[in-house]
Amino acid sequence: MSEPTIVVMVIRLLRHARKHWPAALGNISSMFITHVRGNETIDTTDKFVKMPERTSARLSLLYNRILTLLALPSSQHPYRAIPYHQRAQFNVISKMNDFEPPLAINVEGYRAVVVVQLAHRKTLKEREWAKMKAVSWPPWKEEKLGIDADIGVDSGISRADETLSRLKEGGYASRPWQSAAKILSGWDTDQSPTIQTRAIFQESVKSRHVRCLEAKFINSEADSDVWAARIRSTRTLNESWACFVAYKDRNLSASIAVYYAMIEKLVFDTKRNRKESQGHSSQLLGQSTNISLPEWSGDSKEVSADPKDPRDTIYVRTPPPSLDDFFQTMIADGLVPSGRCLSFLISHAGTKSVGVKYLTSSNLPPGTISTLLGRGIPKSQDIHDLLKTLPEYMFASYIRFLCRFGSSTLVQDTRNSRNRESTKERRDLEGNTLLLAFRLMYVLKPTYRPAWYSLLSALIRPRVKIREGTFGTNGHVEDMATWYATLRIIDQMKEIDLELDFEGFQKICIGFEKAFAASQQILAGLHQPLITEGDTSTLGHVAVNKTLDGWERNRLDAEEIISNGTTKLTSIFKRLVAGYNSVDKSGNRWNAKAAADLKRFSRTEQEILLPKLLEVPSPAELHAFIRALGLSRDHDNLLALAQWMAHFSPELKAVADELRNGSTLMRRCLIAMRVFLEGHWQYFTSADGLDDDQGMQRAPEIVIEKVFRIIKEVEGWGGLPTDEEVETYCQRARSDRKPYSP
Repeated sequence: MSEPTIVVMVIRLLRHARKHWPAALGNISSMFITHVRGNETIDTTDKFVKMPERTSARLSLLYNRILTLLALPSSQHPYRAIPYHQRAQFNVISKMNDFEPPLAINVEGYRAVVVVQLAHRKTLKEREWAKMKAVSWPPWKEEKLGIDADIGVDSGISRADETLSRLKEGGYASRPWQSAAKILSGWDTDQSPTIQTRAIFQESVKSRHVRCLEAKFINSEADSDVWAARIRSTRTLNESWACFVAYKDRNLSASIAVYYAMIEKLVFDTKRNRKESQGHSSQLLGQSTNISLPEWSGDSKEVSADPKDPRDTIYVRTPPPSLDDFFQTMIADGLVPSGRCLSFLISHAGTKSVGVKYLTSSNLPPGTISTLLGRGIPKSQDIHDLLKTLPEYMFASYIRFLCRFGSSTLVQDTRNSRNRESTKERRDLEGNTLLLAFRLMYVLKPTYRPAWYSLLSALIRPRVKIREGTFGTNGHVEDMATWYATLRIIDQMKEIDLELDFEGFQKICIGFEKAFAASQQILAGLHQPLITEGDTSTLGHVAVNKTLDGWERNRLDAEEIISNGTTKLTSIFKRLVAGYNSVDKSGNRWNAKAAADLKRFSRTEQEILLPKLLEVPSPAELHAFIRALGLSRDHDNLLALAQWMAHFSPELKAVADELRNGSTLMRRCLIAMRVFLEGHWQYFTSADGLDDDQGMQRAPEIVIEKVFRIIKEVEGWGGLPTDEEVETYCQRARSDRKPYSP
């Protein structure tokens, strides 16, 4: 193939990988550097000779552009995918140094590297520096030990800041985006320290426009992205508010980027207060708590509490406002919520009425707003035409908003409302938020997974009602019905060629756990029929045999879930991880033979080959699968899963290492395996209507022995879980009276 053809193919492959398969980014970059290297620069010994100046300029442009494409964030889990982006960029930069003369990295290339480094988690050196920062503001270095005196300011230079220094040393003029990136990397423009903040760095549309018009002489202090970065690189709400007040004091033009940054701080501070309140209440009641705080400030968007010592608290002449008051201020300043800001506000709205207020105050067309609110009943084609203009992330946020408030208290019986006046019908439809979400999804059929996963998240909540009609049905019956609704969603995704990933698989496992518990109750003969006379299923998800009475239908559905549920989950898992013979075609074991197969290829070919696994699950996602297999007593597949985990332990460890508490979550997977294999878990108690002797059954000894041997042999797993770890795992679930949260 010609070089232009290869470049176009690589660009399209990168776009597809960012959307569906970030793990392949490194392999695509290897393909690019293998085939795009200037044919005239290679002799018969496959060694480079000095290139003509024109060829060097062309290759430099191409390689720097590829660096930019590799810096674009992945569509889903952008932070989790950052190691793939970094590895791919390093491949390209290493190849650039192999040319003679080496290909130069221009401003575009440097900026691409900075973007990836800002999104990467802190290194050990950067964590040590963060540990020494004072709790006051600015967070200057505070010597806590005598040896800290030997640590200089150079230790506080992050990788992103170091890259910016190389850009400056290269003689390139300073730009506002460099100031914003430097602030996020840990240092303000006046050389005072900030909080190194992990962020997906993207310039606002206004900043890009200004950069194009005034390429040389721009005052960075007037740039909105610089002030947004200052607000984000803080720890507490008061520190963020102080930055915003300073921004307002300069009488700069109002920018949605700055207000968006402040809105994020207000929302996450409210969440922090709520978590702390819930944790305090749980401790008073003697219940366990599960409050997860960031390891270091800046690692996540969570906001820290103010210092306990008033001398360390930053002074602000006015206290931070509430989110509602701040929103009204933004409207008064002539800004309307739009883009990512609108999406964030809708998805984090505290109440349904607040979410409607955000939507009606936006810059969306009136017809689109009416359709989203369910006003009137337009034709499906009209709904599709109105919604297809929405960005997919914004539509997904609205679906998430509808599903958050789609509980049984909001579902109304509209079965006989067809002849009512339009205003009454409109009010009823607005209240039926979950069914409205299903209807909008059915019409638009987006190819953006988060929208579908919001539906799955709603279905896995206990006692959620998905049907119009009979609303006196017992909750356990509804829990069974939601499993069939989940299967229907999977089928609808397949119809538009949209495959699940492990995030969706985790939700399905949790949904199966809920349905399995309900099925056990149904088989105990404790509850009423699944379908009653006159009941209708608006979603069309529950298959009904009208010739059977309700009790018999319940029994058949419950037996179907218990007997075939894990078969469905195992099939999905195999399809998700299928790589180089990672799944045995016999279907019962996951024998990995990738290493042996790779020996047939040369070293160069191995670099271009795709990853062994299509996707690597996180420990939390593995834990949900282990629970589903354990509760259904599928001991054979638990053994097969342990064998699979042992073979791909390096890949699992790489994913776990990128998580804040990855090693703890991985350990929890091993504890869960022992719990379910030895029968320690008794999911149902007498309070649920079942006797203790109907709890878990111990697996065959040969299976237990094989799994335990695997756990002991794998390096880095920490050996067999102890009795204390098992007891803690079970006590936590018993105290919460719910499944151990994945």
